[in-house]
Amino acid sequence: ERGIRLLEEAKERGIRLLEEEKKLDTALDRKMNQAKERDATERETILAQKDKTHRLRIQDSENKAKKRAIDQIEAKRLFLIENENKKRITEQQLAAEKVLHENQLEKERRAAELERVNAEAKAKANAQRENEDIRLRAMRTRAAEDRKRLLEALALASSYISRGVTALLDHPR
Repeated sequence: ERGIRLLEEAKERGIRLLEEEKKLDTALDRKMNQAKERDATERETILAQKDKTHRLRIQDSENKAKKRAIDQIEAKRLFLIENENKKRITEQQLAAEKVLHENQLEKERRAAELERVNAEAKAKANAQRENEDIRLRAMRTRAAEDRKRLLEALALASSYISRGVTALLDHPR
């Protein structure tokens, strides 16, 4: 009886041990399932974080690319504005130089015209002086000829008068 009891006790202990082992296996399975779930959750969290990080990197790259494109467009715009300003300044300088050149040409034209007028006036004055000299000589020559004719006429008239007086005195009638 004691052997049976011991057997029964051993059987009951074996059953209890089996039940405890089952409980432990179940608890271990639960813990493993929980660990797997935790691992899966952690993996999902890590994947979500990696995905979020990847999306943020892509968004950051896109933002940087957009910023570079905007900066390039702005730089081109500023470059074009600067070129337009340089072009406008150059055109203004060229216009100013053209006006100065035209003014200089006009001054030179006026100076040349003044020189021409002065040269004409001098030539006219020289021609008049030469003509005046010629006219004075001609007048002196005419005056000398007129004086000579007048003297000849006076001499002739006085000779006729003296002949007439002589004839009158010689032949009184």
